[in-house]
Amino acid sequence: MSSQPSASTQESDVIVFEPKKKKRKGDEPLPDSKAWYLPNEQLIAEGREHWKADCYNHHDVSVKRTTNNQGQPGRIDFVFTCKFETEKPHYHIRPREKTSHGT
Repeated sequence: MSSQPSASTQESDVIVFEPKKKKRKGDEPLPDSKAWYLPNEQLIAEGREHWKADCYNHHDVSVKRTTNNQGQPGRIDFVFTCKFETEKPHYHIRPREKTSHGT
């Protein structure tokens, strides 16, 4: 008898997906109220650490700060502008605290 497996029992390619790592409490970004005075570059760098989807690499990222009616710090948004649509720029605005939802 041959020690070789028959054609019907040979191994096939298997794709293994690694489970997402659970976030630790310390990994959560600061709320907008505490991050308001941080430089844009720092906000974007910290955001990139949490973004998992490859689509973020197709965009230039900027920061938009919106104050409340009393002129106090309100919400911070990331503005994602497509790097490849130069004639008519295509952009998305996402609240900074919600970029991990829906991607």
